[in-house]
Amino acid sequence: MFLKFRLIATAVVFTSLLFFSHALTGKTVKEPAEKCKYNRVIERSKVTECSSPKTQDGDWTNIRQCDRWFAFMSPQVKLNDEEKAEGFVPLFNGKDLSGWTGATDSYIAEDGKIVIRPREGSGGNLYTVKEYSDFILRFEFKLTPGANNGLGIRCPMPAHAAYEGMEIQILDNTAEKYKNLEPYQYHGSIYGVVPAKRGYLKAIGEWNYEEVIAKGQQITIKLNGITIVDADIDKASAPKTMDGREHPGLKRKNGHIAFLGHGSHVEFRSIRIRELK
Repeated sequence: MFLKFRLIATAVVFTSLLFFSHALTGKTVKEPAEKCKYNRVIERSKVTECSSPKTQDGDWTNIRQCDRWFAFMSPQVKLNDEEKAEGFVPLFNGKDLSGWTGATDSYIAEDGKIVIRPREGSGGNLYTVKEYSDFILRFEFKLTPGANNGLGIRCPMPAHAAYEGMEIQILDNTAEKYKNLEPYQYHGSIYGVVPAKRGYLKAIGEWNYEEVIAKGQQITIKLNGITIVDADIDKASAPKTMDGREHPGLKRKNGHIAFLGHGSHVEFRSIRIRELK
């Protein structure tokens, strides 16, 4: 009887593993095979490639399946020893929106990412529950064609983050519809105040790595290892801001961090922060 039970249990486990492997390899997904393009920056100085099962011809079944495998293997942000010692902590647990508030109906936790998907009424701001003052924030993001989002820092809640806090642009600079924007409206710019250097975004559909350092009135933004903004916002807004508007948020000492949606499909992952004392 015991032997019979073990045989049945073994068969169930084996069948489950086959089913899970079948789901990961995506043989039932009718999408074209693509190479996995995700070079995920898990550690500051280390890049690891996605390692999900391959099809017989060596191609990844599709990018979404690669994402699912990565989420299964590592649903949470992995901090290296240096980051742990420095005091970095995850802002997103990889599974749900615990610790976030605001437009939680427009943003979803999916495959280890925070995703905003375009639909009627989508958009709005997703805020951290906690407020932050000085910090180093690191995250990865992936754009779709024409995508427009933003990173709010030191924001009140609710707020028009670009003026009552600070908005750092997240934008597809290559989109035709954005070709005539003002310099302070392109990716990485502090909206209306400081223009960012351009030319350092990766191709649409690839993951970008960004670091934002807020220390007093000094704001530094690095995109894929390149410093694109390094500005004293007091000096940058004197005698007036580039857009000529009032930005009371520049004087704020603390506030929420937020993703600022405009109805575009954008994805975020590996979000972690270190508070500076």
